[in-house]
Amino acid sequence: MKLPKCWSCGYEFKWAEVLFFFDGKIKCPACREKQFLTTQSRWRTGVLSSLVMGGPLFPIIFIFNTPLSIFLPALVILFLINMAVQPAVLEFTDTKQPVV
Repeated sequence: MKLPKCWSCGYEFKWAEVLFFFDGKIKCPACREKQFLTTQSRWRTGVLSSLVMGGPLFPIIFIFNTPLSIFLPALVILFLINMAVQPAVLEFTDTKQPVV
């Protein structure tokens, strides 16, 4: 799995470093430059989350009328899959870009 790189120094982030960050920005641990998500990266993460979380959950809930005892573990598993794949689709830039 290819992880994102710093736009300034080329440092390849570790999975845990890009797992949780807020407001679409993070600092590079090597050069301390701010990293902002690209517009394309924001769209990819949104689409990926929708497909991973929403795609399988819709049939589980509405079509099969699944009980809560099966739905909750499925939700947790899908969330973990989403979090595992999310860092691979990130790209960083030096300026804050709009979502649109």
